[in-house]
Parts: sequence; C-alpha cells; structure tokens
Amino acid sequence: MRQTSSDAGSTPATSTNNEIPTVLGWGFFLPDRASSRADDIRELRGLLDAFNTAKHAAWQTVIKMVTTGSLLALVAGALIKLKVFGGLQ
Repeated sequence: MRQTSSDAGSTPATSTNNEIPTVLGWGFFLPDRASSRADDIRELRGLLDAFNTAKHAAWQTVIKMVTTGSLLALVAGALIKLKVFGGLQ
C-alpha cells in the first residue's frame, strides 16, 4: 500500500497502531528497550569487528599480490639476463 502525499511522514514506516515506533520515533528511548539496545550494540560491534577483519584480509591479499608480482618480475628479468632459455641472439 502506498502512502499518499497527504499522509506521508505522519507515522513512521515501522510502526502500527499497536506497537511503539522504534527507529523513527521516541520508542527507542523508553526503558523497556534497554536490553534490546544492549543487544543492538553487541550486534553492531560484531558487524564492525567482521568488517575490520575483512578489511585486514583484503589488505593482506593486496600486499601478497604485489609482492608475488614483484618477485616474479625479478626472476623473469634474471632469467632473461642470464639467457637461460636461449633467448634471441
């Protein structure tokens, strides 16, 4: 069901008549949500930890690729310089 322009914004999208709005209204600050807020913070910390772990792994991968590419270029240059494969004369 779409809201018309006359009632758009009058009630939060997450609320109904029988529930307290939690995200867009003041319901988030009520005392009965204290344990839920703690759970939300724990979940956000877990997500942040997972993001930081993924970011660390991505940087490690980039560094390994650059290092491997550099070493391969050095070895290829040494092989060409030493004419190990007979190269063009």
